[in-house]
Amino acid sequence: ANDNAISVKSQETFNFLNWQKVSLYVQMEYCSGTSLSKYVVGNECGLTDSDVFLVFNEIVDGLAYIHAKGLIHRNLSPDNIFINSKGGIKIGEFGVATVMPGQRITDAEVGIPRSDSANNLLRHLERFSKDSHRPCNKTINSLYKAPEICKGAACDNRVDVYSVGVILYELLNRYQTSHERIKQIELLRATGKVSESFARKYPLQGAIIETLISSEAAKRPAAREICNLDGFGLWEDSLQLNGK
Repeated sequence: ANDNAISVKSQETFNFLNWQKVSLYVQMEYCSGTSLSKYVVGNECGLTDSDVFLVFNEIVDGLAYIHAKGLIHRNLSPDNIFINSKGGIKIGEFGVATVMPGQRITDAEVGIPRSDSANNLLRHLERFSKDSHRPCNKTINSLYKAPEICKGAACDNRVDVYSVGVILYELLNRYQTSHERIKQIELLRATGKVSESFARKYPLQGAIIETLISSEAAKRPAAREICNLDGFGLWEDSLQLNGK
């Protein structure tokens, strides 16, 4: 388990191997609090730059955990990231998540109890995932969608890294209206560059964002490598130096 990814349990009630009618349920960890999207427009909750660093760091940690399990989230956005009552970050909403190409998922990895039905269910997950690396565009928030998904091309877990870059840009900006937010993010996506005013105010963070949203997936770092970027360490050092 990971503190930044919502825990999920599943249970089958009929024998899946015999292709009988099945009844499945998904039991998800309860996350009190609100979604990260509530913190974006108008900055009503007063996120400081230091808060943004902590939130971003926890998102990256949770994403690295998800990728280590061989999964791709594919729909990361502030609506699908939650803040619990203790201020902790939780990544949720795995409705269009899929398995990494060539990855085999075992019951132990995803926490499903060992049983014939569970193992068969995992086999079907892998089978259905083979063609799911070209997801329906309608199911994914277009503001955070990586270019390769827009093109209908094959994708890997670096589509999530792109989404994280857009989210960081969104968190550091201060929007008064949803229209302003959408226009600024669309410009970021179109140019691959942060605005000049943003770059002047946040040079370190701007460099990180532009690396994460590279139009070439191969140039994006893996989630586990983000904290090793030069700008990330310098950003953390600057917060400690300023006592924020």
